[in-house]
Amino acid sequence: MTPARSLNLRRYDWGKGFVASCLMVALVGYLMNWTVQEKGDQLPVQAKKLLNPVAGGTRKQEKKTAVAISHPIVSSPKLGDEIELGINRFGGFAEPGTRVVLFGDNAEMGSGEAKEDGTWVFDADVQAPLPDVFSVKFYNDGGQVIHTEPNLLLTTTGSVDGDDAVFAIVRPVEDGSVAKGSWVIAGTGKPGSRVRLQLDRFVLGETLVEDDGTWKFPRTINEAGMKRELIAREIDGFADEILSRTVRVVE
Repeated sequence: MTPARSLNLRRYDWGKGFVASCLMVALVGYLMNWTVQEKGDQLPVQAKKLLNPVAGGTRKQEKKTAVAISHPIVSSPKLGDEIELGINRFGGFAEPGTRVVLFGDNAEMGSGEAKEDGTWVFDADVQAPLPDVFSVKFYNDGGQVIHTEPNLLLTTTGSVDGDDAVFAIVRPVEDGSVAKGSWVIAGTGKPGSRVRLQLDRFVLGETLVEDDGTWKFPRTINEAGMKRELIAREIDGFADEILSRTVRVVE
């Protein structure tokens, strides 16, 4: 083979390598762009640049700017996350001033408000009996629902001891809200005792405390915008204790 022919072949091989490299760069760029487009609705670019709203820290942080988002977001805990009985921190992003409410079976467990930078964080006490459905609703200044995360699909760890259970209303929380429609009153008490429930002056009925010291009572309300007095009375033959709290019916 002559030197000239060998040189031409080397140039040809180099050219093929260059073209292959360009094609590879283009393919990687396309895949990255497709990934961003597919996942863009999960969290906006501005929000990704912010610190996790539920993360704590002692260092002074730079002032955050407001987050422009298409709809409110629950960023923590994520779908399918495992939480424990006790205090859990919930957080995410929403337009400043938005009221955020965590419901368990449509009875309030905790609430907070989005700050000027578009982040919201609050703690909720998750106690037995556990709700079948965790959901989050976002309300504007007029009390109208602007977005709902209907089912967070959370799993919960921990156990309760019925012998240590005290009479209490677990859900809804004091001065909390219940969503119009079907919701569940839940609490704890002495195993085997009866709990009589009433709303204002109307007796709703009775339920039995289970062996694990928990009780539930389903209820339906079709009118929103009202404050009601929820009263629970434990009857076990030895003591007669009464608990009450004010709740508001919301959309």
